[in-house]
Amino acid sequence: MQNKVKIGVTAGDLNGIGLEVFAKYLISKEFLQHSKQAEFFFFCNQSNFKRYYKINKTLEDLYKQAQTALAQVVFVEVGEKVKIQPGWVSKATGKYALESFNLAIDFAINGKLDGVITLPICKESIKMNLPDFSGHTEHLANYFTGRQSLMMFVYQKLRVALLTNHLPIQSLSNKIDSNLIVKKSKIFYNTLKSDFLVPSPKIAILGLNPHAGENGNIGKEEVDTFMPAIKHLQSIGIKLEGPFPADGFFAFGLEKQYDGILACYHDQGLIPFKLISKGKGVNFTANLPVVRCSPDHGTAFDIVGKGIADYKSLANAFALAIRIVKNRKSKS
Repeated sequence: MQNKVKIGVTAGDLNGIGLEVFAKYLISKEFLQHSKQAEFFFFCNQSNFKRYYKINKTLEDLYKQAQTALAQVVFVEVGEKVKIQPGWVSKATGKYALESFNLAIDFAINGKLDGVITLPICKESIKMNLPDFSGHTEHLANYFTGRQSLMMFVYQKLRVALLTNHLPIQSLSNKIDSNLIVKKSKIFYNTLKSDFLVPSPKIAILGLNPHAGENGNIGKEEVDTFMPAIKHLQSIGIKLEGPFPADGFFAFGLEKQYDGILACYHDQGLIPFKLISKGKGVNFTANLPVVRCSPDHGTAFDIVGKGIADYKSLANAFALAIRIVKNRKSKS
């Protein structure tokens, strides 16, 4: 047990599919494999956990099947009894999701956990309690003053990182400057080396404008902003190439030639990533002391309780978190 990594799991939004995919993970072959390497701490009241499956009656058998595996999970009690309303946006479940996440991160910061897996949340529900909340990634980064996080998505050898996270399209041109490209590229490069053990990472960066600006004919950002940053990074030994037109890059499989792809904004990176990963990708928050991974899907309120949610993304999140924790420990 002493050599096992300690992984915390947050409750997510109790009105969503999080606890369904967690139970499916617990009865999977992946859990059997991971339980040989890790101890699991679940930040949720046992009463709330049980009631989820009673309310979603089609999942009661799933809960019974998970009993053996649950004996290997340590429950960390969080908050109070919550009214569960499958598929609803709720201030109460938003508050509970936030309490669970905050407590898990406190555990990790204090050395009680090596990594944290976050089950899906409803941002709208959390915003009812914390209006400035924009996502797990940003909220987690607030714990570490002076550390800039990097949102990454991982599926097998495909690794997509974002220059910007959750920003409106109209603000992108003003937000993306050479300094941001240099900072994020350095973080991405170092993450690929330290967390993914890629000896000499080769990174591609996508352009902001259609056709990557066509040498300034469709926007000047690629010429005025991207190229100076790329040339600087290349001069200090970081293999960054581009900017590439985003459409053709993935259409012709160029992503296979690189260890990482740096996208300008959320949908530019996430649409091709999700088309390729087909619901099996992982969201990883890079460059922070806490290893945090999550499935790359949301609460899926439209299918709650139907028993059809896929657990594969969650299983891959556990696998990645365990691997990154071990990689960090091997270098410490």
